[in-house]
Amino acid sequence: IRYTSPDFNGVTFEMSFLPSNTSHNGGVYTDMGIKISPEMVDGLSIYYAMGDEEATATTEFNHSTLALVYAFGPVTVGYQQSNTDATAANDTDETTTIGVSYAVSDEFSVSYNTHEVDLGNFTSDEKYTGISASYTMGGITIAGHMNTKENAGGSANAADVDGYEVALTFAF
Repeated sequence: IRYTSPDFNGVTFEMSFLPSNTSHNGGVYTDMGIKISPEMVDGLSIYYAMGDEEATATTEFNHSTLALVYAFGPVTVGYQQSNTDATAANDTDETTTIGVSYAVSDEFSVSYNTHEVDLGNFTSDEKYTGISASYTMGGITIAGHMNTKENAGGSANAADVDGYEVALTFAF
């Protein structure tokens, strides 16, 4: 069951209820969220959401997230903080994400993002960084990214993992 409110001067509210979820041992899931895009601050959006998940009779997860996105001219900056509190202390997780993108021109854009994951059962935080760029000319786009993952699996002794991709797409 899901409800999305109409837009009230830049404010939208959503809520949902899942009475039974077989993938979580028949547990119950509820959530609600709000998006605020104040008319007095053009380009700003504020998001907050929270949810409760009853995974089993003895295990419950409380999720929450807060995000801010601000677009001004060719620059967009975003920040997100998410938390999952669980019955067991080692199941409590936190993530922080920060990103910035810059549209150099109508055809070329670049972005930089970081993401840190603090999982309760890990000894070290996983850290991700990524740089991406894309160029579009007519119906052709070439894009690429470089990403790094540190402390894979929550271990400071794990080797860093690097990923690279170049994509060429055509629109007809």
